[in-house]
Amino acid sequence: MFDSIGEILAITADLKTCFPQQYKQILSIAYFLILEDRNPLSRFPKWDRTHMHPYGKNIPSQRSSDLFSSITAEGKEHFFRLQGKRRSENEYWAYDTTSISSYSESLKQVKYGHNKDHDPLPQINLALLFGEESNLPFYYRKLAGNITDVKTVKNLLSDIALLDFGKVKLVMDRGFYSAENINCLYQGHSQARSRGYRRKGLWVLCPY
Repeated sequence: MFDSIGEILAITADLKTCFPQQYKQILSIAYFLILEDRNPLSRFPKWDRTHMHPYGKNIPSQRSSDLFSSITAEGKEHFFRLQGKRRSENEYWAYDTTSISSYSESLKQVKYGHNKDHDPLPQINLALLFGEESNLPFYYRKLAGNITDVKTVKNLLSDIALLDFGKVKLVMDRGFYSAENINCLYQGHSQARSRGYRRKGLWVLCPY
């Protein structure tokens, strides 16, 4: 089933384009994380003995660590760009964030902030962009736990411009609403028109 989903959504093809040497390992780890839910990757060798997966071989802990460190920011951006351009221009893109509580004392982005699960713990924030009709995610960004939703919009707009997604219609809840963000959205649209790049600049914020 996962193989078919990867083919239909072109996830496998885009991963192969962006990570030609590692894409099978990435897919196998994704399969494991979906099926095993909360189990750590240290259980992958046992899982490998009872499951078929794209890589077809064991991925020990050290190999998985090496794999994660080999995935560059440029590779991720390329993947986001390919997946994002497969979304329809007529589709609204929903943007939201979530907080992930953590006991880590070594991760720099783990900070105390507004914890959406009401845990009395520091956290890391995760921003996600996905198609409203397709319900498919194609962009994420890790953020420090003390950054509020309203302050993430500038980063989002900067990333959208960098990824060259074209005409974009964004839907966000009222947690992202501010006069400064509205002005940034209008400014981005007007600058795109004045420079003759209209295809790059329709950004709409819809508070609800």
